[in-house]
Amino acid sequence: MSLEGASVWSVLVVMAFGTWKLAERFFTPTSTKTKLFVFFALLGFYGLMGAIVVFSIKNLEWTNAPVPSSANSTDESRINILPLVSDAMAQESSGWIYCGDYDGSQWLLKNLDVPEDKAPSDLIGQRLTTNIALDLYDEAPQFSIGFLQWRIGQVVDSIPASRTVTVIEAKSFGKQRVWCKVERR
Repeated sequence: MSLEGASVWSVLVVMAFGTWKLAERFFTPTSTKTKLFVFFALLGFYGLMGAIVVFSIKNLEWTNAPVPSSANSTDESRINILPLVSDAMAQESSGWIYCGDYDGSQWLLKNLDVPEDKAPSDLIGQRLTTNIALDLYDEAPQFSIGFLQWRIGQVVDSIPASRTVTVIEAKSFGKQRVWCKVERR
């Protein structure tokens, strides 16, 4: 768990402790006025702490968007020596690939030969060529609120560099990460 995740959980612990302390006062013999004050203080406390927790979780989701660990790798083991044989043996498959980073107006990193003027939403239906070898995942990345981190699907195949894929769907994650569901033949 990351440091940010630990701080979110610590806020939840403080909320539980504060609730316990307020409940001690609430259930002792006191006046209705005091009980109403405690009730509204508890309501305000939960509202504020809940907003802080939601903001923290959304901030983690937004700033730590998923990138495959092998993205932009120049590892020699990822280079396909016999691309024609592998293409002939490959079955038609589809899955998710990490396309690169798009900041809203320009591509900062491109794993596909995307024209500079194309936004991620314009990629749907396009046939594009891979710039590097890319892993093909069974599902799009998902943010886990329980673990406060991104989860990337299982690698089902690898697409060698210089191979053509058809973009079926494009999604942006976090501030600028773009993943595409592609089909290859």
